[in-house]
Parts: sequence; structure tokens; C-alpha cells
Amino acid sequence: MTDLVVVTTPAAPGTAVGRSTGPASTTDRSPQPASATSTAMTSAGWAGERSMPRNLVPSSVVRMAYEVEKTDEQWRAELSPEEFAVLRQAGTEAAFKGEYTDTETEGTYSCKACGHELFTSNTKFHSGCGWPSFYQPISDTIEYIKDTSHGMDRVEVRCANCGSHPGHVFPDGCSTPTGDRYCINSISISPAASSADRP
Repeated sequence: MTDLVVVTTPAAPGTAVGRSTGPASTTDRSPQPASATSTAMTSAGWAGERSMPRNLVPSSVVRMAYEVEKTDEQWRAELSPEEFAVLRQAGTEAAFKGEYTDTETEGTYSCKACGHELFTSNTKFHSGCGWPSFYQPISDTIEYIKDTSHGMDRVEVRCANCGSHPGHVFPDGCSTPTGDRYCINSISISPAASSADRP
């Protein structure tokens, strides 16, 4: 019995889909807006790229379990309504309103839904876009999904541990080492001490 199931329609919000395991992967997993066409890959396959990788394909997706999987009811019980709307329904908080937009807290920034470490403070920069910005995630912590919702062509990023939505990545971080800007909702992340500093 296999744990992979081929799906031929976009996944509904709250659905876990297949984990990509390295560069050039063409598996997809979401929760995602029903209108989105999506394909995922890990952080190793995106950082530094100036456009969507050519080997990403439309959303015939391969499903696989997330390490952390919960029902919508469980997520709603653990998250505030605002957190649920962003993390589990791919919403966006208002620009320049987020708690971590211009902070310089040292350490790591973790997924607020599951606690999985996503970014370090030494990759955070002031982009002026109105949301916390990072130029690179911690390796293999992020999934990339082609997002064509709302009439736009973007790359959504999701926590690779639970499938929650922190934001999008754009290739316009001109002053950064990678040239990328991970545009992240403050409400979707929590600052924490780095793993090395934990008991």
C-alpha cells in the first residue's frame, strides 16, 4: 500500500499535499485557494532564481502527509481568527501593521502554527514593502507553490512541516545576497531563540 495518491484537481483549503524533497522537484502540496494553480519545490530549488523554474508543472499533484496535520477544527481551536485566516486560508495582513515589520529581534522566526523554524534574523532586511522581509529561508523549511489566484502570477511560500501560509517570495530583493524578497506576514511567524541556545 502506497502513501502517495495522484490528484488531478487543485486541493481545497486545509488539504495537505505532497512534499518536495529537493531541487527540481515537481510535487505539490497545499492548502491553497481553490482558484490557484500550484506546484511546489523546496527552498534549495528556489533561492536565487530570477523566474519560476522551468520544470514546475501545473497542478496534477502528488499527495503526501505533512509531519504536522490537523483538521480545520483543531487549527481553529489553536489559532486566533486572524491567524487562521492567514496561516490556513492564505490571507494577508494589512501592510505596515504587522508586529515584526521593522523589528531586529535576533534568533529564528518560526511558523506560528507548528513552531517549525523558517527564517533566521541575519537574513531579515528592511525592504520598505510593509511586511517583514527575508532574503533566504533556513534550508528545506519552505515549500514553493505557483499561485495564479486573484489574476496574479506569484510564488507562494508555505511551511514544509504543516502546510501553513507565511507569505510569498518575489525576485526583487535587489540589495540582498540572493536577490529574493520573502514577503512574510507578521501574524504567521514567532521570534524564538536559535536551536543552539535552547537547553
